[in-house]
Amino acid sequence: MRYFVFICFNLLFFTSISQNEIHINQYGQNVFAVSPAISSLSDHAEAHLYYKKLWGGFSESPELSQVMINGPIKNKRIGLGLNFVYQQIGLFSGFNAEGSFSYKLKLNDKNALSFGLQMGLKRLQINFNKINAQDEDEFLDFPQQQTSTLPNADFSIAYKNKTVTLFAGANQLLPFKFKYKDPSYQPTLASQLVPNYFVGGKWDKAISSKFDNSVFVILRSHQGLPVQAEISDMITWQHKFSIGVGYRQTYNSFVLARIQLSPSLTVGYSYEYTVNKLNTYTRGGHEINLCYQFNKPKEPEAKKQINSNEVYEELEKINKKLEENKKVNDSI
Repeated sequence: MRYFVFICFNLLFFTSISQNEIHINQYGQNVFAVSPAISSLSDHAEAHLYYKKLWGGFSESPELSQVMINGPIKNKRIGLGLNFVYQQIGLFSGFNAEGSFSYKLKLNDKNALSFGLQMGLKRLQINFNKINAQDEDEFLDFPQQQTSTLPNADFSIAYKNKTVTLFAGANQLLPFKFKYKDPSYQPTLASQLVPNYFVGGKWDKAISSKFDNSVFVILRSHQGLPVQAEISDMITWQHKFSIGVGYRQTYNSFVLARIQLSPSLTVGYSYEYTVNKLNTYTRGGHEINLCYQFNKPKEPEAKKQINSNEVYEELEKINKKLEENKKVNDSI
């Protein structure tokens, strides 16, 4: 039993480090969650609340809670943001508290470039109390709980015009090590946060006067793992209701839905289905998002369709009026 747990411990430990973070599915509606540089490119501030639960039906499955707020200040050249994340999987849990700063360079009336830096702390924890052993004495020599707190820094750059947003950056730039002691098998399990890189973009296009389309693509590169691609597409009706689909390479596919409850409040939902061998043991995952937008500019009203019959009727009324006026003038 102890040997089995030790194998699982190492497997989960290094898997969690390689996976790096639990990824949300609704990046296309909140690019700040990927790139802190976006905050100064936005025209309003907004706050996001996420809750995500993966691997339904699996004990101690991955879980994420996240709160983000960001927006521009100082004539919209400077952007600030806060990001708080709690996530756990099995024996492992982590809490991130980070703040971000970005600065916008206005290239012309339609194009802008922004640079962003995000810094904070990562608190990593292992809790051996969650091990359900048949014999409670079997793990008495294991430390009940271990915690490590490390500084962290991320950098990103973003470009935006009317329809296209492009971004790139690197996460976990500070190579600090963290250690977990295991007195039973080896003195210390040591590891460190390694940088991971990303590049992506978003394309927004009006299909008609009532429908808009938004395509989001991102490529991630983690050390020791192949490049992972993610793509999603969402169609929005009259800026009020959205539905879409997405795919994360070798990992999952997902569907998206969003509804605008008020001019400021939007609710989003995502259901994902695992496409690798884990789908034999799990029942998919759920993600919920609440978004509140501060001082958002009003959407432009759709142009009224011109009815030719109404135009002819108005012209006839004008002609009749002109004839009447002509008769009055002639009589005078």
